[in-house]
Amino acid sequence: MESRSVGLPLALEGPSRLKLIGRGLVYLGLLAAVLPKGSPNAIALLACGLPIGLAALLASMVPSRNPAIAATVHYSMALIIGLVIYILLQSWQFPGNPFAHAIWTEMGPLIEPAGGAVSVEPSATRLALFNLVPPFLLYAAILALFDSDRAAFRLIAFLAVLGGCFALFGVVQIVWAPHSLMFFPKQFYIGSLTSVFVNPNTAGTFLGLASLVALSWLLRTLGDTGVAEPLKNLFSDETLRPWRGRICAICLMFGLVLLAFFLTKSRGAMLATLASYMVVMPLLTSGSRSSLRRGLFKGALADLTHSRAAGIAIALGGVVLVSVLFGTQALYRLERQGVDVARFCVYAASWHAFADNWLLGTGFGTFQSIFPSYRLPDCDISRVFERAHNFYLEGMLGLGIGFIPIAILTYWHVISNLLVGLRTRRKYRFVAIAGLGGVLLVTLHGLVDFSLQIPGMAAYFASFLAASTVIALRRAPR
Repeated sequence: MESRSVGLPLALEGPSRLKLIGRGLVYLGLLAAVLPKGSPNAIALLACGLPIGLAALLASMVPSRNPAIAATVHYSMALIIGLVIYILLQSWQFPGNPFAHAIWTEMGPLIEPAGGAVSVEPSATRLALFNLVPPFLLYAAILALFDSDRAAFRLIAFLAVLGGCFALFGVVQIVWAPHSLMFFPKQFYIGSLTSVFVNPNTAGTFLGLASLVALSWLLRTLGDTGVAEPLKNLFSDETLRPWRGRICAICLMFGLVLLAFFLTKSRGAMLATLASYMVVMPLLTSGSRSSLRRGLFKGALADLTHSRAAGIAIALGGVVLVSVLFGTQALYRLERQGVDVARFCVYAASWHAFADNWLLGTGFGTFQSIFPSYRLPDCDISRVFERAHNFYLEGMLGLGIGFIPIAILTYWHVISNLLVGLRTRRKYRFVAIAGLGGVLLVTLHGLVDFSLQIPGMAAYFASFLAASTVIALRRAPR
C-alpha cells in the first residue's frame, strides 16, 4: 500500500513524498529524452539528464522493501559505476601510459603535453558517458520509486500514452507536412514516418515497443473489469458500460501505434517486431492459468479451437496476416532493395578494428574516429557512417573484449527477473511476457542498427523494462 495512515510521524511520511517527487522527475526526464529528436545533442542530453539524475538521487533515499527489487537496483548501479570507472580510465591520458593506443606513439612528437590513452579520442569517450548513464539511472530509479503494481502500471499507462502521441504526431506529420521534422525542414527519409526522431529505423523500434506497452495496458484494463470475455461482451454487458470508453480508447491507440509503425517502412524494425510477436502471442494464448486467457482470448479463440496447438497457430497466423496486410510498403522495400550491402562493409571494417584492439578497445564512443582508418576501398564512399549499425559490434570495438561478459551478465539478470514473473505472477503474467518480447525486439534490431544508442529510445526501453521487472518481482521468492 502506498497510502499512509493519519498520524504517522514525519520520519515515516518523508519517503512517500520523496517517491512522488521522484516519480514526477521520471516522467519529466522521459519527456525530455524523447521529444527533442531523441536527445541527439549535448543540450538535450543535459535537459533529460538533470531530472533523471535527481530522480536517481531521491531513489537512493527510499530503497525498495522488496529484496529482489533491491538486489536488481544494486546490480544496475554497480554495473553503471563499473562502466563509468572503466570508461574514465580509457580516457585517462598521461605520459608513459603502458596501455595507450598505438596511435599516440605516432602522434607523440606532435602534441603537447605528451601522453597517451587507451581511447583514440579521450574527449569523445568522456562525452559519450552522457549517452550511457541516463538509461541505467532511469532503470534503477524506477525500480525503487515505482515499487508496487499500481505505480508500475501507472508508468506503463504513461508510456502507452506517450507512444500513442508519438504515433499520432508522426501520422499527422507524414500526411500534412511530409517535408518537416518538428519545426525544421526534413532532409532525409522523405516518405517514411519518423515522428520526432530523425531515423525511421529508430522510430520503428520505438513504435514496435510502444505497441507492446499499449498491449500490456489493454490487458490490465480488461482484467480489471472482472467480467469474463470483456471484448466479446463489451457492448452487450451493461456492467461494462463504465469501461467502454477507456477500452475503446486504448484499442484505438494500439491500432494507431501499429499504423504509424508500418508507415516507418523500416525493414529491420518490422522483422524484429514480427519476431517478437511470434514469441509473445503463443505465450499469451498458452497461459491457461492467467486471467488473460479467461478474459481476452477465451471468446476469440476457445470457440474456434479445442487445443492449445491450434490456438497458438491461430495467434501466429494473425500476426503474419497483420504484417502482410499493413506492412506492404516495408515488404516491398525489402523485396526491391534487399539487404543494405554497404552495412556488410561497415561490419567487416569494424570487426577488423576490433581484432586489432580486442583487449581494451579503442575507447567508448570513438567509432567515428577509428572507422576511417579501417574503411575498405570497396565501401560506398558517398555515405558517411557515424555508427557501426550493430550495437554489439560497436560495443566490442569501444570497450574491448570486456563488453561480452558485461552483455551476457546483463541479459542473464534481466531475463531471469522476467522469468520469475512468468512463474510467480498469475493475473499479471502477461507483463513479463511483454517485457521479454521487448527485450527480443531491441536485441534483434540492435544487430542491424543503432536504435539503443539513441538516448530517447534507450530511456523508453529502460522505463518499460523497469516497470515490467517491478511487476515480475513483486512476488518473487524471498
